Amino acid sequence: MALPLIPESLNDCMIYENGSMHFATGDVTLPSVEFITQTLKGGGIAGEIESPTTGHVKSLQLTVNYRIPTHDYVKRQANGVQKLEIRGANQYLNPESGLHEHKEFKIVARGRTTKADYGKMSPHTTYDSSITYELHYFKILVDGEELIEVDKFNYIYKVDGVDYQKDIRKALGLE
Repeated sequence: MALPLIPESLNDCMIYENGSMHFATGDVTLPSVEFITQTLKGGGIAGEIESPTTGHVKSLQLTVNYRIPTHDYVKRQANGVQKLEIRGANQYLNPESGLHEHKEFKIVARGRTTKADYGKMSPHTTYDSSITYELHYFKILVDGEELIEVDKFNYIYKVDGVDYQKDIRKALGLE
């Protein structure tokens, strides 16, 4: 029986914005997926329960951090939907061979710029500028296998291949 690979780290990543490779970045802060909830209380419930609304998530914010504000950085502030693809090479340790193996980690996202932080000027350091996007579409794939897909405009919330909003789309007459 083969032992499972041991996840180690992100070896490296590249960011593509609107189809073009983008080199002027430092790193990326990925969004947190937090459900919209309502508080259930009353007869038959001993206390309160925060109940998530199926497939409805709060604001999805993705931040691209820059070392210095460049012309490319300024272009990200234009009105309109930005299409992002972030590709990573995740590094795993094979416990049987002792060698590293790498798997593709890919994020596909669409959204609008909501914040441009030009950072701070201090000699011999980076500006630490950033662009924040409000996403309406977010998907993660590992080696081509879809882990999660959130599409707010098309009522899609999939986790590990299960479409949790299929019945909702049907009930709303969208399928």
